[in-house]
Amino acid sequence: MSPSDLKKMEMYVQYLEQKGSGEEKSGDYVEAIATYLKLVDVLLVFAESVPTYPQWVKCTTSAETYQKKIKSLIALASLKQKQEEEQGTVKKATLKENPPVISGKS
Repeated sequence: MSPSDLKKMEMYVQYLEQKGSGEEKSGDYVEAIATYLKLVDVLLVFAESVPTYPQWVKCTTSAETYQKKIKSLIALASLKQKQEEEQGTVKKATLKENPPVISGKS
């Protein structure tokens, strides 16, 4: 891979890192998971292309770190979904007990 291609791939890695971090901070865990999965793939391809062993180690270590982050985000996303479902159930039960009164002309 040419040096310019390596630079482009490095910039893409940085872009994905920033995008995933932003999604994670905003609480959009499912999107962050998808972005980080793509990032892991790109890091592993990038690792295959780098010319030195220290760069390879850096890429593969980063890929491992993001894989661990993905696992924790999956747990957070599951917890968030479960909480939303429980809140939805509570709201539905409340509406059944106290239906809204709609006044209108007959």
